[in-house]
Amino acid sequence: MTFTEAKQEFDNKYGTATEYNCFLPEHLTFGRISNFKKKNGQRNEQYYKWQFLYSIIQSGLYAKDYIGGFGEYVGIAGFYNFVDFGHGHHNQGMYRVLSYKTHKLLFMLCFLNCSLMRKYCAGLSVGSKMKELKIEQFVQIPFPNFEEQKQKEIALLYHNPESIYPIDTFTLNNFLEQDNDFNKTAGIYELDKTAKQLKAILNKAIDDIANDREVSITFKTD
Repeated sequence: MTFTEAKQEFDNKYGTATEYNCFLPEHLTFGRISNFKKKNGQRNEQYYKWQFLYSIIQSGLYAKDYIGGFGEYVGIAGFYNFVDFGHGHHNQGMYRVLSYKTHKLLFMLCFLNCSLMRKYCAGLSVGSKMKELKIEQFVQIPFPNFEEQKQKEIALLYHNPESIYPIDTFTLNNFLEQDNDFNKTAGIYELDKTAKQLKAILNKAIDDIANDREVSITFKTD
């Protein structure tokens, strides 16, 4: 898409809009609503500002990866499951936190990734071009002293290792019931993992249909 095409697309979508949900944060505020009209009903300066930002990004003239230039992605935490992926080396630029119980690490992850801490870490970040958190900034981050049980409850919402997906017992007749039972206890990690498994099964069925092959849906894993 060219810059001109992106500009036209923006005009088609928002040319008559009075308000706009900003797709980039402004002054550490996410999801800000911007007014697009003057009192006389004509387009204002904000309209043309967001028209330009939309066009330059959609046309590829401005790297999408640099949208995080405000620091809103600084300090995001990640979870690496050794059971699923084995041992590995983390990427450069990541801090690895050790010597804590698993539920405490997961609680830290959930807390760092919440919308409040996205703003906090953005404000704490340093650097003019590529925002970052140096170790001296990272150790300043305050963590709430929740009760142990509450930390465990929050951790389970993200990852519940005792929630096992019984995919080998699934049939087309019992799938919905068993899948729903699993979803009641599964964490975000488990839900994402099983969604990918089901997507692979669905994609195979779609491919069989598209190529006029017999469709056979099986949930058995190798």
